[in-house]
Amino acid sequence: MKSHLKKNQNCCLVLIFLLITAIILSACNGNRSAKQEKDAILFLENYYPLAEDSYWSYDWENTRGDRWHGAIKVVNMSVESPDRKIFVIVDTTVENGISEVSSSAYLWDDEGLKHLYRIAANGDSARFNPPRIVIPTTMQRDSIYQYNYHYEVYSPNSNTAFKGDVQQKYRLHEIGAVETLKESWKDAVAIESLRRDDYTNGESTIKRALIWYVKDVGPVKIITGIPADADELVGDMTGILANWR
Repeated sequence: MKSHLKKNQNCCLVLIFLLITAIILSACNGNRSAKQEKDAILFLENYYPLAEDSYWSYDWENTRGDRWHGAIKVVNMSVESPDRKIFVIVDTTVENGISEVSSSAYLWDDEGLKHLYRIAANGDSARFNPPRIVIPTTMQRDSIYQYNYHYEVYSPNSNTAFKGDVQQKYRLHEIGAVETLKESWKDAVAIESLRRDDYTNGESTIKRALIWYVKDVGPVKIITGIPADADELVGDMTGILANWR
């Protein structure tokens, strides 16, 4: 009888030991997973998969209730090397039946997606020196990525209309899924940007935005006009992906 009790006690002790071990391992794995997620480095080129003839269209609305439509299309692509790809993009905005078309050149390299120049619908053109980084090639949660650049805007007769210096900061705000009025998206990342423009007349402006990118799709939700000191990332204009290819 005593031997049976002793065996039962031993079995209980073994079960308790295994249970405690499982709990400790689970906690360690949880901490490791959380740390891995925090330390994970995301490669973002697949989150904005530019390719020749690729296309995205967006439905826009502001807080006043104004609505308009925008679309971007890659009309040309050249590959200088596997790490350097140049894209010419046409940007179309349609509001109240009136279309405005502008064009830009972008470069993907080992630093990120860079905006080289832009020609606006009215003939004005903008040059960025060094090129403006739209998103970095890699990002890590809770890290701040800062880039400074200078730009000049020229009128159609090549006179300098104005110029400014920019301090641009990016932060990986969230990793996961995002809901829009049109669809539910998985494998998404939200990147917050804060941009300060300093002009030659001494004035300055601050622009804050949040863009959700989905892997193998591109930007699906764009929020602009977010107050610089706001806790909630709510802006005065929102664009939602309507169609893409």
